[in-house]
Amino acid sequence: SSILLIEPDSAVREAVAFALGLEGYRVRPLPSPEAIGDDASVQCLIVSHEGQSDSLATLERARARGWRGPAIVLATHPTRRLREKIGSAGAQLVEKPLVDGALSDAVHAALDPKGG
Repeated sequence: SSILLIEPDSAVREAVAFALGLEGYRVRPLPSPEAIGDDASVQCLIVSHEGQSDSLATLERARARGWRGPAIVLATHPTRRLREKIGSAGAQLVEKPLVDGALSDAVHAALDPKGG
């Protein structure tokens, strides 16, 4: 499965890409959404919500181009409003710091919703 990871923090980006790679996923890590392009092979989008970055705008742009895969938003201390926006966008929230396999579990659920 191919995952597009957008994370501005290089240490987090490399660690997440490495961890998901160990689980057999092909991860394309990017520092910003400007480099996304039109990669039709992407099956899951993981985007970090940091400060002024608009993770939801990134997802909206992907959806506007016809991409319909599952999306996961990474956020630290998300507000109720952000949680609602993520839910309304049809994405799943995973809170940072990433602990206890939360991101891995979310990716597995997103890419294999029937669990098998």
